[in-house]
Amino acid sequence: MIDFTSLIEEGNNQSPVDPKELFHSLVRAPGCEYLRDVQVDVLDAWYGNREKRDTIVKMNTGSGKTLVGLLMLQSSLNEGIGPALYLCPTHQLVDQVVNQARQYGITVLRDVPRNPLPFEFLNSEAILVTTFSRFFNGQSVFGVEGRSSSPVEVGAIVIDDAHSCLAIAREQASITFQREEVGYSQFLGLFRGVLEEQSAGTAASIFEGDSAAFLAVPYWAWLNCLNDVASILSQLSREEEGNVKFAWPLMQGCLEICHCLVSGRKILITPHVLPVERIPAFKRAKRRFYLSATLIDDAALIRDFGLSEDIFSNPLHPKIKGDVGERLIIAPGLIDSSISKEEIYPWVATFARKGYNIVVLCPSFNAASRWQQIGARVAGEGRDIGVQEAIKQLHDSRGNIIVLVNRYDGIDLPGDACRILVLDGLPVGGDLYEQYVMAMRPDSQQVRLVQAQKIEQGLGRGVRSGSDYCAVLLVDHDLVSFVITKQNQQLLSPETRRQLEIGRDLARRIRDSGGDILNKLGQLIEQCLKQDPGWKKFHRQRLADLEEVQPNPLPRQLAVVERKAIKLFQANQGSEAAQVIQQALDELKLNDNADKGWYLQLAAHFCHRTDPARAQEIQRKAHELNRNLLRPLEGIKYKKIAAYAGVQASRVVQWVRQYEDPNTMLVYVSSILDKLAFGVDSNTFEQAFEDLGNILGFRAQRPEKEYGRGPDVLWVLTKGHYLVIEVKNQVDPNRDFIAKKEAGQLANSVNWFRSEYGEAEMTPILVHPSNKAAPDAFPPAGTKVLTCEGLNRLCEKVRSFTAALATKAPGAWMEEEVGRILAASYLIPRSFLATFFTDLRLPH
Repeated sequence: MIDFTSLIEEGNNQSPVDPKELFHSLVRAPGCEYLRDVQVDVLDAWYGNREKRDTIVKMNTGSGKTLVGLLMLQSSLNEGIGPALYLCPTHQLVDQVVNQARQYGITVLRDVPRNPLPFEFLNSEAILVTTFSRFFNGQSVFGVEGRSSSPVEVGAIVIDDAHSCLAIAREQASITFQREEVGYSQFLGLFRGVLEEQSAGTAASIFEGDSAAFLAVPYWAWLNCLNDVASILSQLSREEEGNVKFAWPLMQGCLEICHCLVSGRKILITPHVLPVERIPAFKRAKRRFYLSATLIDDAALIRDFGLSEDIFSNPLHPKIKGDVGERLIIAPGLIDSSISKEEIYPWVATFARKGYNIVVLCPSFNAASRWQQIGARVAGEGRDIGVQEAIKQLHDSRGNIIVLVNRYDGIDLPGDACRILVLDGLPVGGDLYEQYVMAMRPDSQQVRLVQAQKIEQGLGRGVRSGSDYCAVLLVDHDLVSFVITKQNQQLLSPETRRQLEIGRDLARRIRDSGGDILNKLGQLIEQCLKQDPGWKKFHRQRLADLEEVQPNPLPRQLAVVERKAIKLFQANQGSEAAQVIQQALDELKLNDNADKGWYLQLAAHFCHRTDPARAQEIQRKAHELNRNLLRPLEGIKYKKIAAYAGVQASRVVQWVRQYEDPNTMLVYVSSILDKLAFGVDSNTFEQAFEDLGNILGFRAQRPEKEYGRGPDVLWVLTKGHYLVIEVKNQVDPNRDFIAKKEAGQLANSVNWFRSEYGEAEMTPILVHPSNKAAPDAFPPAGTKVLTCEGLNRLCEKVRSFTAALATKAPGAWMEEEVGRILAASYLIPRSFLATFFTDLRLPH
């Protein structure tokens, strides 16, 4: 036998650094002979500027970014930069990276939990592939700042799916106490009083265990009790309660800038900015690569990973476009807004019977349960099937309907694994912190940017390469309303926007052709899934002229300011930190009041320790701009809503004319009416009821939410007639009486109304499944009840009213015409109460 290794010339034994030369030097498996043009583009661009410490790589799903990341790491190893680490958000992706590396002849090692780090990695002989959670936690085997063990020195790190890793980092750096745990009781006892001061009603719901109710501990109370907080967490860390042991070492250095969120089910303590610098291996790495297919919200990397803004001016991405797979994105509601989900579910199931795999993405298990009625299996711990088992089933068999909850990223379903993707719901906060941010900044462009990114990630589950294809159905009115709104479309990628445009054009053709809408839509989907040549050519043609869109620089600029201010605050320069925020808001001309208030509250937080009086002044301004934020210590003056002097129909005409397309209006109204149901989260219901008042030409407000006192909702009809509304839509629908406590809450709201509005005309309203008072309940005189039946009638009339408005172009309506339709729908003040509300029945 001949030893060929002994024949290799010594001078040719040097490992190449150029990634293209490196690729050709590898012993690759059949089918792995060439780099794609898009990969060459990115590798050339990086190699010419490889001295940069931080590099962002943006490549479409399926375009080969994993191999690019591996080659950059191997090149760094060959150059002598030091140990190389490839971090993935999930174990599934770890397996994929390891398998791909071996196909291309790149030496990698799969990290084994609870085992020491392999010496081949430490000696720079092989790339280590592991999960981000293994790397970033308070007991990290790679080392944690301030701990006794020596940190591991890493030369180069790839963070794959960077935004998913950010979410994991927040989870790892946060402390959660469930209601039954000792920590919950201790923190609730510490902050009970200040929670009641913020909102007595919400606090009462929290104390009763309502999982949907939550409040933030005011920063002034948090900072004043910081020593007590640290003592409790330190003790619980030693006792190893919950996840304190793994989060506390990360949180120690940023405790003063944490959020403490209290719900009826749990308490979450989470840093405002992630303490990534607590992991020396990350902090001191010579090269850091951030890979993503949908890196839209660059600001998050600046704020949480500490990247500089100039890095984003030249991210690495291919020069060559056109590597996007085929997606037929259709919203049935845009074809016919009367098509209900109850009709869509069984229709979708017919495709499974034809052998197509269907994957449904839902924001909650409550939404997912509806799909079980057609034979779908909900994936998750303790559900119909485990997530990994479900993924395997999709890869191995056909005709499945699998529902994934809040899994918009980290799951690859190429080819036949997913041919029909259904998005049933607008992505909501996955954890309490995300829910809090969305609740505090509901109209914020930056929050909408995060939602847009989740939608992008969700859409990417079913198309994993340029040759892949699937049909996508958007079946939720909230979701459809979001993606068809022009200001939100600007937050989506050019590819997604164009595919949405194609879907709308095709939907319009189906609608105009008449006949059985779902049958024709099914035929269209079959054309896509059977790869009709005309469809393929049409899709390729429509996506051929895409232009790259430059992102709005404002989120990045704000992230830079935020990071700078936090560093000043942590250096005990709170007043200077607040000044940095306030000056930036003036210079950047931020027009979004929700965001402006949010950043002013942050400035108030910064200067509280050095100047609490000034902090409260800033907080008052913040709350004036955004009523969802913390209420200042001395409270705020209630701002009355005045009766509209004009005609109800005039306000409706103004509302209608803000829409360019009648169908867009119908989708929005449907999204509101979907939330007006018994059993829906009460906060969601109350917001929808306020929105409904504005649609109908009335004026509406949520005093308890905005000011911490008063009714859940307040409407003023024309001519100064007010409705004082308490919402009890989460009461057991089988309960046939109004409880004493519920009647008392309505009475308190009426008393509040009298103190603010004097003797103005008013009707007390209770939204409740029963109109019968319990023997010990004494509701205010004249109380009317909106029961399930009345609410259904109201929603039906509003649907028919807005359907009538959709028969003409929005700008064509005149006040008199709208007035006649309002009257015919019983939606004018003189008939409104009598039609939809019932009288209260008192006990004999």
